[in-house]
Amino acid sequence: MQPFDIFRAGRHTASGGQTLDFSAEVLRAAVAAYDPALHEAPIVVGHPRDNEPAYGWVSRLEMDGTTMRAVPAQVEPQFADLVAAGRFKKRSASFYTPDAPNNPKPGTYYLRHVGFLGAQPPAVKGLREVKFSADAEAGVIEFADYSVSLMAQMARRMREFFIAKFSLEDADSVLPDYLVGGLEAEANRPAPAAETPISTSFSETNAMSAEHQSQLDALKATAAQLEADLAKEREARTKAEASFAEQAAALKARERAADLATVTAAVDALVTQGRVLPPLRAGVIAFAAALDATEASVEFDEAGATKKVSPREWFMAFVQAAPVSVQYGELAPAGIPGSAGSDNVDIANRAAAYRAKAASEGRHISFTEAVTAIHAGKA
Repeated sequence: MQPFDIFRAGRHTASGGQTLDFSAEVLRAAVAAYDPALHEAPIVVGHPRDNEPAYGWVSRLEMDGTTMRAVPAQVEPQFADLVAAGRFKKRSASFYTPDAPNNPKPGTYYLRHVGFLGAQPPAVKGLREVKFSADAEAGVIEFADYSVSLMAQMARRMREFFIAKFSLEDADSVLPDYLVGGLEAEANRPAPAAETPISTSFSETNAMSAEHQSQLDALKATAAQLEADLAKEREARTKAEASFAEQAAALKARERAADLATVTAAVDALVTQGRVLPPLRAGVIAFAAALDATEASVEFDEAGATKKVSPREWFMAFVQAAPVSVQYGELAPAGIPGSAGSDNVDIANRAAAYRAKAASEGRHISFTEAVTAIHAGKA
């Protein structure tokens, strides 16, 4: 059996005129205090005395937000059928007050019974409004209204009594027909759509109005659209970030390639001059390319002045200042004019220039021929 609502937190006025506040904490205390071993609250019809039959029992209580719910057990099948048929659509609760003499758990409210109502509507219509009527037992409060239908019947009978006993004029002065008719119309007015009957499982749900459902659907649709727009925005941002990263990586690669080409050209010139041995060419290029060429972090004194250069600039200057380790071309044999005391680097540079001039004239000579021509004084 499923649990069903029996009471809600709030401020309620008793039939005696006193106002009582029921907070969620008070109801939770009542739920925690409920013990079927001490007093198992019966499920009854109306708010009867102790000698009336029980059609089921409340096995335990629980809270759903600020609403107290009863978990039924041992419900009489025929009574369940009557509830399903709409004979007892409403229900109300009876509680022992904290200071009631017969309260099984003094100090807190304790559920006495749950009454199912037929013609008499409860004060808590759809568990919204609450009024109290005193029970014959001291310290007991019940949640039920005076029946509007009963009031209308009493008013009609009193009006008929005044007509029969006195006159129509006297009856109109005390109970006009339009007042009695208004009570009868109120008694016959259909229950609001929000008041839904309890199913055979003894659970009750409050129906959502069409307007509220429409608003809820609109909010859900708006939320779904916002989520879709956000997903598209995230996707577009991810693509833009990826494209930017690719462009940045490509630019970085081009910068590295250009820098490596610059370093390679400088080292190749040193190889040509004989200041870097060919076997060391690749290592010198890689080392120079790995050095920072932007930040001037190497500081030293030069000719009495402080100079600050980048690590690469200092290294390339260091290699440039190294002595020549290898001489390219053939050395002139002894006795050839110009050989004695000739500077090898100067001869190599002059030979290279002579070869270039000969090539521009359509003549192709070897480096040896150019050096020989230098030593012979022909160039």
